[in-house]
Formats: sequence, structure tokens, C-alpha cells
Amino acid sequence: MTDTPENTPVRTVIALGSNIPDRIAHLRHAVDLFRDDKNSEVIKISGVFESPPEGEDLSGDFLNAVIILDTNLSPIELLNRCREIETSGGRDRNREKELKSCNRTLDCDVIFYGDLALDDEELVIPHPRWHTRPFVLLPLIEVQSALMEHQKRLVEDIRSKINLDFTSCHRIESVLH
Repeated sequence: MTDTPENTPVRTVIALGSNIPDRIAHLRHAVDLFRDDKNSEVIKISGVFESPPEGEDLSGDFLNAVIILDTNLSPIELLNRCREIETSGGRDRNREKELKSCNRTLDCDVIFYGDLALDDEELVIPHPRWHTRPFVLLPLIEVQSALMEHQKRLVEDIRSKINLDFTSCHRIESVLH
């Protein structure tokens, strides 16, 4: 990551997902908590996209969106904030560890953190599967004008190089604003 003065906000992208009713309410809950966070400013929110679940024993389609934030939190602090928001939305990570795949009230993943590349046992940035998931890539494309130049290049490179099946993922009318 380029050197930035302390307390200079970093442009980040968080992906949100939910497949347990009320899915929109869970996504709005996360957005509201990010809006209320004194360490972050919500810059842009994508529309909401619906997609089928990936994994065994999952029921119900997922709703997904991305939020672009400027944050003063470190990457690990941001990950911890995402986990706090997930827990406040009813997610139980301890129960999930016992299962191969699990329905989710709320999932918050750090996709980008400035131009940082991080490969830590707790956090990998950019998110290791963001570019293989239409439910992350489509919302990112929608809000890419608010991304940093480095992030825009990553999205455009992936968009031009891969052949994802986007037919399973579609934008719905509901918005989180």
C-alpha cells in the first residue's frame, strides 16, 4: 500500500449478502451500522442483486450488494467491525464452523482496502474469490466510478479477461439507500 498520512481515510469495498428472511432488512441493518460508524463514511452503495446459493444444504436465494467506504480503521479493525455487524445481525460463526456450508442472516466481506495486497491467516485482500463471483462483480461494476483507480483497473481487467455466467445473478428493484 502506498504510504498515507495517519488518519487519512482509505477507500474500501465491503460485499454484503443474506439468504435468510428478511434479506433486505439484514442488508439495510449492515448499511445503517456502517453509516453510524464514526470511523467510516459510506461513499456509495450498489443496487441489490439476487443469486442462487453456492454450496450444499443452503436454502433460499441470496441478496447481495457492495458498499464503498472511506475508513480510518486498519484492515484487521475493519474485519473485526464486519464481524461485529454480522453478529449483531444474528450470524453465529461458532455454529458455522461445524457445518460445510451455512445459510446466513448476514455476510460482510472485505473485498478491497485501498491498494493493499495482504495475505494473512485471518484476512486476504483483495478477497481471494471476488473475481469469480458474479454477485460481487456485478455490484462492483455498478459502483466502479467511486472506486480508486487501482481498484477500477482490477475490476476492468477481470471484466475483460473472464467469462463468468452472469445469467444466474440479476439486479432487483430494492435498494438500500
